[in-house]
Amino acid sequence: MEKLKKIFSTYPLPHHAYGIETAEHIGENVASFFEKDQLAFVYHHRYKNLSIDDARSLRLLQSEKTEKMFIFVLEFSTIHYEAQNALLKVLEEPSAHTHFILIFPRADILLPTLRSRLEMVFLEKNSLSQENGDLSPKEFVAMSLEDRLGLIKKITDKKQGHPFDLGSYFLFLDHLEQYLHQNNNISREKAEALWSARSFADKKGASLKMGLEYLALYL
Repeated sequence: MEKLKKIFSTYPLPHHAYGIETAEHIGENVASFFEKDQLAFVYHHRYKNLSIDDARSLRLLQSEKTEKMFIFVLEFSTIHYEAQNALLKVLEEPSAHTHFILIFPRADILLPTLRSRLEMVFLEKNSLSQENGDLSPKEFVAMSLEDRLGLIKKITDKKQGHPFDLGSYFLFLDHLEQYLHQNNNISREKAEALWSARSFADKKGASLKMGLEYLALYL
């Protein structure tokens, strides 16, 4: 987080658009880095899936004229193709004093044209002491298959209000892979299962529950 604080402590910001690759929800912290007397406004919003309608609303909102910095801090797990094209038009011709900070779990979900407009920031993966909610790699590996499947059902049940999204999914996979390597417990079969679990999430309409269940079978 200190790395980001240093980047965004510069006034005025040297770039009009930044991309931060991280699976964690850090938008609120990023928004707090800016001094209020330097800003007209900070707009922070977290989207599960940033849609074309969301992008159009943002385009309209950023068109407001201001003499001070207007900062958009936008977090999303996925983003529609059409929404990316709409944002691209905004980033190609941004309003004066307007800056965008996009936060997403993986840079490869972005179109190359959109990514080329961003000053990319890659954060180091968190240590295992900062594990993801109800999914601890150590406990998950030690569980029986039945217990793993029961836990997966619990944390992915939308009716229970668990905030397990695509960012949480990739954060857990990162921590799990790190844990397996640190404990010399990473076989070829497990490595392939991790790769498949990541690839599975790229498929349209894929269920995170099914991806975790697939992974649970190979640990």
